[in-house]
Amino acid sequence: MNLLFLSYRVSLTRALPISIYNYFDMISLFAGKLVVILSWIFVWNIRVVNGEDPLLEWDLTIEERVQKHGYPIRTHQIETDDGYYNSLYNIPYGLNGKHKDTKNKSNVLIAHGMGGSPHNFIVLGVEGSAPYYFANKGLNVWLFAARGSDGSFQKKHKFWDWEKDTQYWNYCMHEIGKYDLAAAIDFIYNQTGNKVAVVGHSAGGNELHILLSERPEYSSKMSVGINWGSSPIIRLLDSPLWLFGTLLVDIWKAIAKYGNFKEVPRVQTFRPVLKKMCSDPGWQKVCTMTTWVIGSQRSRVQHPDVIRLLTSNIPRLSSRMVFQFCDNINAGVFSQYDFGTKGNLKRYGQKRPPKYHLNNTMTPIAFFVGPGDRVVPRSDVCEAVKQIGNPVLVYDIPFDKYSHTDFILGHNSSELVYKPTYELIRDIDAGNFTKDVNC
Repeated sequence: MNLLFLSYRVSLTRALPISIYNYFDMISLFAGKLVVILSWIFVWNIRVVNGEDPLLEWDLTIEERVQKHGYPIRTHQIETDDGYYNSLYNIPYGLNGKHKDTKNKSNVLIAHGMGGSPHNFIVLGVEGSAPYYFANKGLNVWLFAARGSDGSFQKKHKFWDWEKDTQYWNYCMHEIGKYDLAAAIDFIYNQTGNKVAVVGHSAGGNELHILLSERPEYSSKMSVGINWGSSPIIRLLDSPLWLFGTLLVDIWKAIAKYGNFKEVPRVQTFRPVLKKMCSDPGWQKVCTMTTWVIGSQRSRVQHPDVIRLLTSNIPRLSSRMVFQFCDNINAGVFSQYDFGTKGNLKRYGQKRPPKYHLNNTMTPIAFFVGPGDRVVPRSDVCEAVKQIGNPVLVYDIPFDKYSHTDFILGHNSSELVYKPTYELIRDIDAGNFTKDVNC
């Protein structure tokens, strides 16, 4: 299907008159004002009909949510080599002090995907969230917040204000992998003296591969890299949302260039609507179906209540992240950001962006594959395995409907994913893991 789309892919940007772009700012301003007006009308109508209060956890910070769930949490601010200030969260032990006094714990750093945040990993609550599962098993749990996430600190960059300075948004997956993940791993390693197991969901896994390709020395600070619904090579995805995005990526780039849109249009304006809509039984299915679109198909294991909390935290997103992902899908390779022929010659000294050297990876790498994941099909994972330096596991999740978003939203993920993930980390640390790559 992807090849069919690509065969019709044309560059329409030259056909668009430049005068069109003069109207982008005006249209964006008008649309923003209109959304605000409609949002408050919609919210007022739901309030009249429904009369229900928002969910108690909606406005809580991640620290407040974790503490409400009965777990300890520590918050740190870390600075990257290129001047960004990110938040890093630590859940050092389990519920009711479980494993509080355990010495020499293994570290696990959980990295969110594109447009995600650390909030994603605790929406399943006390019983079903991955960080709590790992903490109760005795792991020292860390939650990664990439640049672009709200975090817990007002200052986001050494020089730039993310509200006023568009320079803040000049990044893609490359910078998050090379700088953000590196800073988080450095902090954890220096604080604990122990290696770090990194779990990346979706694009979080891609950023892990970027780090290990660009800075292979970080293999000495990592015990294992684990991909949840992630592959650096994506060629055969069957997701209508991403197929549509890749088909028109040249147009999106042109719009972003001439409209100076460094950030994906913000949806925070919709927050009042989402707050009511996703809590209202009559509208909740619309919110649920949105996650189905992102995950490429209907989930069989998501609970509607999860969606209410998921939509309470809407991160911001750099346009370049989306463009890099789409360009790599179209090219069928894992490469750096494509600035166009002139931009590539100036930045890289070659017409095409350089590919990442996946064979630089010496860290043991594992893939957890959802049979129902149409964004990251198994065939693409197996193609990545051929190129990666040290693959040790391809684990097929034993549920044929398990989809892309189920890794963080599926109510049965504790048994299907978190348990074998914990066992992998435990066995790697103990030195008794047997390689199992079945491709």
